[in-house]
Amino acid sequence: MSEISDNSGGNKQISAVEVVFMGVAALVAAPTIPIAILYIYLMLKTNRKENWVLYPSIAVLVILCTKIGAFFTETAHIAGTLVKGLINGHFAISAYGQYSISSWVILGALSLAVASYAVKRIRYNRNREEAGIKTLERQYWKHERRACYAQMC
Repeated sequence: MSEISDNSGGNKQISAVEVVFMGVAALVAAPTIPIAILYIYLMLKTNRKENWVLYPSIAVLVILCTKIGAFFTETAHIAGTLVKGLINGHFAISAYGQYSISSWVILGALSLAVASYAVKRIRYNRNREEAGIKTLERQYWKHERRACYAQMC
């Protein structure tokens, strides 16, 4: 009565285009990554609600939606500068100076929204895992008690 899991559903491999896109996205978001990691750590350590940051971040993105076009233009220019610099063998940190104030606010809000969503998923997965462990413990103890009663009879 064993169950066999079939994980052959769909193509789940990462393509080279996705790897390049994620690499460029990481380069562009590099100034905000340490802040996002610190935020994730503090939220998980203190058990604070991440919705207090997620919803205002989304609100800031909605308010600045008219500046998104300029943000993408500046981001593309910065990404090009950073990739050229990496190809030449140096990391041009001065490329981030091309962002305007509104683009910095959008980048910060976007990184905090993604970090809040990551905290939400980590907590959800942790709760599911704990529930699964508790269920398995109950089943273990139930079967152990049955075996104990069977030996006593």
